[in-house]
Amino acid sequence: MKNTKKNLLTIVLVSGLLILFVWYISKERKPDKKFDWTEDYRQRKEPYGMFVSTQILKSLFKDKKFVRITNPPSQILTYKKIKSKSTYVFIGSSYYFDAASYDTLCAFVKRGNTAFLSIKYFQSSLLDSIVGQISSFDSINNYQYFSSLISVSTTSIDTAKMNFNHPQLKSEKPYYYYYKNLDENVNYYYWSYFQFLSKTKEVSVLGTYEDLVYCNFIKVKYGKGEFLFHTTPITFTNMFAIEERGKEYIEKVLSHIPEGDIYFDEISSETYTESKDFADWTSPLRYILGNLQLKTAWYLLLSMALLYVIFRAKRRQRVIPVLDDRSSTSLEFIEKIGLLYFQQHENRNLAMLKRKHFLNFIRRKYYISFLEWTDKEIEKLSQKSRVDEYVVNKIFEMHKYIDRSKDLTEDTLIDYHNYLTKFYKQCR
Repeated sequence: MKNTKKNLLTIVLVSGLLILFVWYISKERKPDKKFDWTEDYRQRKEPYGMFVSTQILKSLFKDKKFVRITNPPSQILTYKKIKSKSTYVFIGSSYYFDAASYDTLCAFVKRGNTAFLSIKYFQSSLLDSIVGQISSFDSINNYQYFSSLISVSTTSIDTAKMNFNHPQLKSEKPYYYYYKNLDENVNYYYWSYFQFLSKTKEVSVLGTYEDLVYCNFIKVKYGKGEFLFHTTPITFTNMFAIEERGKEYIEKVLSHIPEGDIYFDEISSETYTESKDFADWTSPLRYILGNLQLKTAWYLLLSMALLYVIFRAKRRQRVIPVLDDRSSTSLEFIEKIGLLYFQQHENRNLAMLKRKHFLNFIRRKYYISFLEWTDKEIEKLSQKSRVDEYVVNKIFEMHKYIDRSKDLTEDTLIDYHNYLTKFYKQCR
């Protein structure tokens, strides 16, 4: 007992020392910084948060409705809920749409609305389905393949200079952007841009990197509406939005959004595992839980099932014992009687017993009672049992022979037994 207490005390002390050691190391390694430099594009007042640019967006559309989307877009951007010309806005490093939200967004734009997406890492599936693909021919490998009309690539530079194509928006001096991390020094950064394999009339270039041939802002017509694609969401962060030139750039980008209600997506930048509502909006029951009547019926059904389990779980009668099936002993009896007859050389009595069992068998299985052993009856039994008619004839010929004889030889008894055995093996 003393050894057990001593071991337990030792484990507790060692665990406490390990916890203190890990805490001390983590505290020593953690820099004493005032700000969180994580590039997460959330509604925070940190350098790479989105608090200031969100306020700018609200001020530009102060007379319109501003809706924060905290559920999947498939639950918000439906035709019944949005009737007027509206704009969906998403700004983030990358986006995580489920299939339903992706289809809903395309349908939303096709009806005549606008979608503004400022994303560093675009998914090729989105651009392929919206902008389209073209067929190319590889003369070396001699096969045909499909390539995207537009793709997104990156370039690594420390400072990016951006501007607009429209004469009224283009600035004499470019807008400078850079990236700082934890040490607050300017570092090389991967700046995304669009590459065109083939330009079409549906695609318009709105903004570019100066001194480079790359563009970072395009407009794509889609149905009755349009997509506005922007590849540098870092320009919307608090670090640049608090500066005069940064605010001016944001306002010029947002000036391409038409007048209407704004639906600001705050959830699609989170991965499924980060989302607090992941269990709700990825559940197969999402459609049922999204409808008030179906939701009420679902919870009522679960309540009734719970009540049934509570009140009916206990048996209302004692357990019925299981009784073993009674096995038939008639065949065993016949075998024993037959063995007795055979040992006493009562061959005719044994043959009569076998005949009785045979006639009883065909009466129960095929519902045939032989009052007279005619050729017609024998043919009928052969057809029903699927036994060769020759075998059936032989059996009934021996029945006649048994009736006429007062005694049987062992050879005759063995022949009769063999014919019966053939019949039992062949019958169906």
